[in-house]
Amino acid sequence: MVHHARMREFGPATPRATVGIAAAARWLPDGSSQVGSAVDSGRLKARTARELGHAALPAAADTPAPDMAVHAARAVLDATGTDPGRLDVLCHAWMYYQGHDLWSPPHYIAARLGAARALPVGVQQVCNGGATALDLAASWLRDRRAGAVDGAVDGAADGASWGLVTTGDRFAGSGFDRWAGDYGVAYGDGGTALLLAACVAAPPVDYGRDTGTWARGAPRRAWPT
Repeated sequence: MVHHARMREFGPATPRATVGIAAAARWLPDGSSQVGSAVDSGRLKARTARELGHAALPAAADTPAPDMAVHAARAVLDATGTDPGRLDVLCHAWMYYQGHDLWSPPHYIAARLGAARALPVGVQQVCNGGATALDLAASWLRDRRAGAVDGAVDGAADGASWGLVTTGDRFAGSGFDRWAGDYGVAYGDGGTALLLAACVAAPPVDYGRDTGTWARGAPRRAWPT
């Protein structure tokens, strides 16, 4: 017996959420670690130093890694005039020690920024952490914005949802050698931040032109991803 499935009628296409990058920033410390010092101390061979190709690396004297992320985050929030209280999600990625043995760096970053309503999420995927955090935050914002439109979650159907992606690392101390701790890689200190905005755009989306319905105040340079 052959069963024929009935076609389901959906009616008008459901608006989908489009996520764009509103702003990006990095924060680097004033201090540096010189490759010559690593060679003179015997930590690094001269040949390896030449292969690495770095004369110096940014090195923080006393700024903790999560605070580097905070500095970068404040830069993007200030540049766009975005209230941190409007952030819906904050994803922080890191590779190395964040300052304490048992705690949540993204919760600390959210508290420092005043992002009281944001969902703090930590991502530790080594060199792929930043990309993973970006994908996670964008997916979360897209689903939440679509849910706000159809009433599945709380939130205004118009306007934008905001998310923040940060990274921060400080390779200091005796636990890891920034120059000789890995093969073919040298590790500098610093923090980064990406501000994401999710808006509603009716499918299909033509990425060749601006089809999104962006909230008032959303930066014009935010492009769909």
